[in-house]
Amino acid sequence: FDEMQDWNQLVDVLRRASSQHSSEFVPATQLLKEFESQPGFHLALLKIALSLQISEIPVRLIAVLFFKNGIERHWRTHGPSPITNEEKIKIREIICECFNEPVQQIALQFAVVTSKIGRYDYPKLWPDIMPYMVREIQQQLPNSDVIKDNTILLTFRLFMKELSTKRLPNDKKIFLQVCQQLFASIFKLWGELTLQVASDLQNHEQNTQKITFDMHKLINVLKSFRCISPALQNESRIQFLVALLSSLRQFLQFSQKCCSLELFQKLLILHSKIILDMLESNQRDIEQLFSETLAISRQCIFEHAKNGDLFQERFVVNCMNQVKCMASDNETACKILPIADVEEIMRRPLETHNVHLSYHHSGTSIKTIECLVFHFLPLTSGDLERWEEDVEDFCSEEIGETWKYNLRPSAEVLFLTFLHSNPEQLVPMIISALNSVNEKIKTADKSSSDVGVLMENDAVLSAVGLAANELFDCLNFESWFMEHLLPYLDMSHNLKILLIRVLWLIDQWMGVKPPVEIRTTLYDFIIGSLSPGFNMAVRLTAASALRQ
Repeated sequence: FDEMQDWNQLVDVLRRASSQHSSEFVPATQLLKEFESQPGFHLALLKIALSLQISEIPVRLIAVLFFKNGIERHWRTHGPSPITNEEKIKIREIICECFNEPVQQIALQFAVVTSKIGRYDYPKLWPDIMPYMVREIQQQLPNSDVIKDNTILLTFRLFMKELSTKRLPNDKKIFLQVCQQLFASIFKLWGELTLQVASDLQNHEQNTQKITFDMHKLINVLKSFRCISPALQNESRIQFLVALLSSLRQFLQFSQKCCSLELFQKLLILHSKIILDMLESNQRDIEQLFSETLAISRQCIFEHAKNGDLFQERFVVNCMNQVKCMASDNETACKILPIADVEEIMRRPLETHNVHLSYHHSGTSIKTIECLVFHFLPLTSGDLERWEEDVEDFCSEEIGETWKYNLRPSAEVLFLTFLHSNPEQLVPMIISALNSVNEKIKTADKSSSDVGVLMENDAVLSAVGLAANELFDCLNFESWFMEHLLPYLDMSHNLKILLIRVLWLIDQWMGVKPPVEIRTTLYDFIIGSLSPGFNMAVRLTAASALRQ
């Protein structure tokens, strides 16, 4: 592939491989696979991908894709048809030209390839690549909009991600040294970019293109930090987390104005992911920052309860997981839960609900539980749509760690975490809420069909079922079922919603304190709910309760 004739032939094959017609695409692709074992093929692909004289972007994109796949298969010495050392040296010499690539799709593929080669060859065979990237990063200006700046940051981020996944002791030692050496320069650049993006958001209607470019740069730097932070020394880690919390607070000020910007939401999610990673991996080392972290996380949870469009669900789930991580330890929970400065914020979301509890407590854990129960446990319109469209999916049990990624399971786990850490205060609150529901059931008009009240009641019943292990000594399930639940079912217009909840409650309580006196009544009730006349979700839940 050194001759011009071979070059032109390869370009023509790549052009046919980028065709949308299978009659050209299939044989061209097969021919490229045959070329893989020939010396000079991958170097030729790289030169074609870098050649801006080739105006056809699909040709260059196909070239870099085949180049990337070839690196994966043939770069290692012991792989099939390995690339020669001479060809590797030439590839490493010219691949840095890719940082000036103007086409984003191609630039991304170049970044992936560079990081893959770095995984195999850095630092022994390619010691120059890291100093080169760091030098280019240090020369960047925060408000620069040069394409090369973002491409280098993207490559650096993928490069660090590859190094962080190596598990041999010597590789881990090298990565640790690299992270500690790079911290100061990357931390400085991140601080400058954060100020620049905050300034952009302040005047975001003036230049949306610049906001997008600066946000991409900041996201790449933050993702790099997500790889670097586990390897930092304690002092540097605390310094970074303090600055990260300050940065998150700063960006949250723009949430009302910028909530519709996708990159802004990604930025918030990334902040929350890094904070969660640090809490999970170095909890004791950063304990002095728990109060600040908790205050921000809770504020975001309650703001989302008031305005569901303010944050993406993934961000709120991360905030819940942060609180759960801090509250899992009983000793830590006692230190961080009674924070009075956000008590008023926690109370406000409840004002939108017609729920009056006879049990009051000044502790913020009580307010947190109330918010979780009445805002995150009730069924949503999306749940009801899924019920109608895919009953089997709606009824499937959450298993494994799905609570880390979904809102209601995350709220349920956080609810149980608070409950287990402080049962003597929270159990009376749940009983009080249940008594309030029981009073509503007694005084309810049989013709009433208020869906909002039904959902509130459903949320309390959900809390009682989740807390069955804590409540079995202070709640007589048998009398409650006979005196309140069965009459409520008789008067409900939304029978299937309530019926599925009562069947689920039976399922939960059977494993904790099986009822004895009303066992025959329960069997009759469950078997009756298996009737073909009921909704399939009700019948599936009844089958689960019967099995239990």
